[in-house]
Amino acid sequence: MMQSIQEKDSCVNLSELCSTITNDITCRVALGKRYSEEGGVFPELMLEFGELLEKVAKHLDEFFEEVIEQHISGKRSDGHVGEESNDFVDILLSVQKSNAAGFSIDRTAIKGLLLFNWFELRVEGVKE
Repeated sequence: MMQSIQEKDSCVNLSELCSTITNDITCRVALGKRYSEEGGVFPELMLEFGELLEKVAKHLDEFFEEVIEQHISGKRSDGHVGEESNDFVDILLSVQKSNAAGFSIDRTAIKGLLLFNWFELRVEGVKE
C-alpha cells in the first residue's frame, strides 16, 4: 500500500484510502484474505450495500417520524384512544415528556429504540 502511495504523482484521497484499509482488515479477519487488490466484486458490493442502507435508513426515519407524529397528534389509524391502549411509542413519548429517565430523550433516540425493538422482535421470532 505504501508503495502505491509513493508511486502516485498526485494527492492521495485519504477517505478512499481509509475505506480501503478498513475493508481489507474486515475481509482479512472475516473471509481470510483481502479483496481490494484483485479488483474483485466485493468492494463494489459493499459500496452498493452502503448506498442501499442509506436509502433504507432514510425511509425508516420518515416512517418512524410519521408514527411518532400520529401518536402525538392523536390521529392514529388504529382508532385506539386512552391510556389503556398505550403502546411502546406512547410510553417512550411519556418518558420524553416527563423526563422520567433522568436524561433527555429526543426523537432520534425514540426512533433508535423503535428500530432496535423491531429488530429484537424479528430476531426472537426467527429463533422460535
